[in-house]
Amino acid sequence: MAGTAVPDAPWLVLARERSFEGFKARVREQFLAEDDVEVRRAAMEVLFARHPAGDDEPSRRRLDQLGRYVAYLARVFLDADAYNAAKHGFALRGERSSLDVRVDDRSVIEATGYSFEMLHVARDPGGHRRWRLTERWYSIDLTVALIWIATALIENLWLVARGRYLGVQPRLKTAVDQGRPSATRALGALRRGA
Repeated sequence: MAGTAVPDAPWLVLARERSFEGFKARVREQFLAEDDVEVRRAAMEVLFARHPAGDDEPSRRRLDQLGRYVAYLARVFLDADAYNAAKHGFALRGERSSLDVRVDDRSVIEATGYSFEMLHVARDPGGHRRWRLTERWYSIDLTVALIWIATALIENLWLVARGRYLGVQPRLKTAVDQGRPSATRALGALRRGA
């Protein structure tokens, strides 16, 4: 779909895909491979509608931000190692971890947080499949904020589809509608450590 006209209902095109590898290839092509900012904006406008209406700078910034969220969620979806490790019963262990890197007896990096280790298969430079033990760190606050953003995006997809197919004018949901701070402010506060 990237580089071509975006269908009116791209979610239905993706839903018709029966091959999981084909589905992943479509997600990669649609949400990660496109370099043209105008094509990405057009795709986000089809998915989420232009809100506020118009071709002004706030509308373009909103579409660009939506594109960044969707691209991030696509990368998470395509990185299936943790999901596959849990699904197939491989080693998956969560814990609190800490890291302290010292140079000349001075701490240059110090971090603590939640992490999990997982056993998964990855290809080596020669293309051979090899078992690996990987540790990933996660911010619980950031993860919860991103889950909230993802659910809001999904809800807005359905509101836009309802408007498109049933003729009902969609009233897109925002954080303010639900008495919560905007996602941008919430993520900014998380980055600042508030």
